[in-house]
Amino acid sequence: MAKQLSSILGSVPPATARKKEDEVNTTINTKQSSHEKEQEVRINVRVPLSLKLEIQDYIKKNSNENERTLVMRGLKKLGFTINDGLLTDKRKNR
Repeated sequence: MAKQLSSILGSVPPATARKKEDEVNTTINTKQSSHEKEQEVRINVRVPLSLKLEIQDYIKKNSNENERTLVMRGLKKLGFTINDGLLTDKRKNR
């Protein structure tokens, strides 16, 4: 009976069809030329309240920083590949 079920399930198409475009869009290309803007995604991290307050205090004292630039600078110091353009507050460039 299990062989019959496997045989039947193997011949049934998936419930939702994927467009070829969707498959291409799910692939992340990490090697883009400098003139192409890489897609950005949101990440969320839970931190202790005391750290959040410390970060807010730091940002108040350093008007050129925000949470995003602070995280990017830290990641760059750890050796991650971070373009220098990502180290500036995007809101101030509008």
